[in-house]
Amino acid sequence: MDKVTGELKHAKNFIIVFISALLLAFNFFFVYFINSSYLNTIVGEKYVALFFALGAIFNIFIFMNAARILSRFGNFKFTLYLSFLEIAVLTGLATLSNPIVLTILFVAHQALSPVLLYTLDIFLEKISSTANIGSIRGTYLTIMNIPPAIAPVIVGLILAKPEYWKIYFISAIFLVPFIIIMIMNFKDFKDPAYTTLPFKASLKAFFSDVNLSNIFKDNLILHFFYASMVIYMPIHLSANLGFSWPEIGTMFSIMLLPFILFQIPLGSIEDREHDEKQVLITGFLIMSIATILMSFIVERNFILWTSLLFISRVGASFVEVSTESYFFKHISTENASYVSIYRMTRAIPYLIIPFISYVAIAYLGFQYIFLVMGILVFLGGLRYTFELR
Repeated sequence: MDKVTGELKHAKNFIIVFISALLLAFNFFFVYFINSSYLNTIVGEKYVALFFALGAIFNIFIFMNAARILSRFGNFKFTLYLSFLEIAVLTGLATLSNPIVLTILFVAHQALSPVLLYTLDIFLEKISSTANIGSIRGTYLTIMNIPPAIAPVIVGLILAKPEYWKIYFISAIFLVPFIIIMIMNFKDFKDPAYTTLPFKASLKAFFSDVNLSNIFKDNLILHFFYASMVIYMPIHLSANLGFSWPEIGTMFSIMLLPFILFQIPLGSIEDREHDEKQVLITGFLIMSIATILMSFIVERNFILWTSLLFISRVGASFVEVSTESYFFKHISTENASYVSIYRMTRAIPYLIIPFISYVAIAYLGFQYIFLVMGILVFLGGLRYTFELR
């Protein structure tokens, strides 16, 4: 009886984390694809990447101190503080009009939202077993990718008139039930004994492990692809190719279906066959070829662009589930500093992209950003994947 009760409680914990992930993903992805277009209305196309970079700097600073913050406050309180602060930031973006204040709030949003996703990693890792990491992460990622498959259509319909404030306000609302679930279920969460080495020592230990180092680089390349796409693809489709926001919303929803279709079965296969390396190679090849082709399609063709975007995300879904499965099989819950280093891959690309994009735009033209991106994905992704043991 005790065993059955324990199993039911364990299953309930997963359901709670997965529901929390769904709400947090709606909050994150509701604004994810319109951030660059919104910022473009405030600072202009030339400076969009700069403010993404500033948000990344503050995000990295938080991650550098994440283990110490968790040791002091615990993951439950840290999650609550971040949630309330993010609600305030999003409400400000929805209601205020001063350009200086809005850019400060935008930078704060870019810094905070990835850290909230990181706190869920801690909750999930605490209840996960290594033997089933692929299946668990595959399910978790699939749930996290339901909102981005739905949100763009809704956002596109709302933005038939460019009223961005509505999107930020709706995004903030999703955090209200998320906070309620946190308070009802995690107020007694028992934090593991987090390893709190100085950040420099943690960094040295992390990169001394060749497998962690290479999977970090693979994940960095994946997020370089994501960051480039989220900054430049909405601008390219709307401003350069003339697609409407309802069209773009539909394209993005179809584009993101591979994350729902493939990640659960791939995670299960990787638990059984331990073949993350082969899946990574396949994923990087598909991503790079599709991305390179984007630079040479200049006509406004809905089916063609939707197909290319879809194929690129087939590759990305392969890479995402494989990097997550591989990484979390190689660390434990106590390694909060390792998780924070790994999650910096979401922010670091925003520091690199302004320089790469400036050179690409200045010497090649806007559309060739995708050519440069595809070549980097191909060369970097395959190199570091082949070095995995």
